[in-house]
Amino acid sequence: MWWLRRHPSVRELPVIAGMRRQDRLNWQIRFAGHEMTRGQRDTFCGLFGRGARELYDEPSWRQTWTDKLHGVTLVSDGYLPFRDNVEHAAEYGVATIIEPGGSARTGEVVDAAREHGITHVQTGLRLFRH
Repeated sequence: MWWLRRHPSVRELPVIAGMRRQDRLNWQIRFAGHEMTRGQRDTFCGLFGRGARELYDEPSWRQTWTDKLHGVTLVSDGYLPFRDNVEHAAEYGVATIIEPGGSARTGEVVDAAREHGITHVQTGLRLFRH
């Protein structure tokens, strides 16, 4: 999603007078992720115009843009608990994963990284606190 939000069509959505920054960001996220309800699509069209609404439904630009993302490093200060974290990362061009390791399923995460050709680095250091 981070990368899709950097697509020129997302970044260049018109600035709407009086719209709060967070509301604009929320529209950009919905637009980039193709995640709007019918009512939101209608509101979106009213705010940003028919051209933006038509682009919302066009699937090719998302895939074309996502395909350009390679060599990404994913870093986590907590454990990656499941192999599907790695599988999702692989779909978005992640080449390296850095995480503490040491969870009950770290072996599955390491195996998934190897299967996807992703370099997996364990720091042994967990940085966040609850």
